[in-house]
Amino acid sequence: MTKSFTNEQDVEEEAIDLIVSLGYTDLRSAEYNRPNIQVDSERDSDHQKIVLEPRLMTAFKQINPGLPNFVYQEAMRQFKNIPDGPDLMANNHISTSY
Repeated sequence: MTKSFTNEQDVEEEAIDLIVSLGYTDLRSAEYNRPNIQVDSERDSDHQKIVLEPRLMTAFKQINPGLPNFVYQEAMRQFKNIPDGPDLMANNHISTSY
């Protein structure tokens, strides 16, 4: 069956399939109203948290090993403060000016 890409679910599933093909793990919940237990525990059941901080910190340390801890903490602070507004150009300018 050909996907139409006229609905959000088709587009989302295609994007997730592509990301998984690049080696990432799909941690979607089986049902929208039942959170993934692993992800939920990593964010302390706080569904307002979208950044899984322990995973991001591990990634920072793997990509940039041997730096002082304050550098990783500052990277985390900057990542969490990336602007979220309708003007993508302005957001990009702000986030790359750190």
